[in-house]
Amino acid sequence: MREETPALENFVKDLNTTFYRCVSQSFSQTRLRPWNGWEEILKEIEDVFDAQNHNVPPDALSIIDFGCGNGRFGFFLQNELPFPIHYVGIDNNIALLEEAKTKLSGQGFEVADLTSPLELARVRGGVRFDIAACFGVFHHLYGQKTRVHLLDEILSALKSPGLACLSFWQPLNNARYFEQSQKNIALLRRSHPHIPFDVFGTQDLFLSWQERRDAFRFVHSFTKQEIVEFLATATSMYPDVKIRSIFNTNAGNDTDNTYAILQKG
Repeated sequence: MREETPALENFVKDLNTTFYRCVSQSFSQTRLRPWNGWEEILKEIEDVFDAQNHNVPPDALSIIDFGCGNGRFGFFLQNELPFPIHYVGIDNNIALLEEAKTKLSGQGFEVADLTSPLELARVRGGVRFDIAACFGVFHHLYGQKTRVHLLDEILSALKSPGLACLSFWQPLNNARYFEQSQKNIALLRRSHPHIPFDVFGTQDLFLSWQERRDAFRFVHSFTKQEIVEFLATATSMYPDVKIRSIFNTNAGNDTDNTYAILQKG
């Protein structure tokens, strides 16, 4: 039976933090192009915040990006939207944030643990945003409770009207990730003998990076049903939130990502 304990959650968090600290430079070099799903998200943003409908804020469209990495979503919106943006990116990796600052001069960046409500509250300071984004993050979180807490933070950060733009990775659509994970678990059992790897679920993977065998990341592969049920918690927590769109681009290397757009108000 799958266990969700503080000890396992901390192990996963430390593993992922170490992974991105070790590979941040090479990882970022492969994360320069926009995700395929962002074009569809751009259309949804322009549809909701349409100047003709008087929904565009007078100064700039405000965006908070949970797990912003090197800032490429903010850079994408800054270049593609027909109106200015005010962007705040949050991540726990200082190297990636420094890179993001070079792309998005004049925007805001904060170091924070996305699993800590106290840190997120400090960063946000009660401010609400037109758009809250969270790409490539939920699959790194261990346990439904932790994921729901972050979802709550994302939705509470929204104005009304506001859009939450999310992604859910499904690497088990590709058999090579399962095979890689099985090999990595054998290595991790030796280096972390105190961790009961058998308690992790069948959708939980431990992936490495390129040819390295000294850095591993935890990844949960979402099923379609899990995504539907997870998004249902959003509408139960916030009656004024509705699911606007769920889609998969089925393009290039992005076939394993499902995107969801939630609208508040």
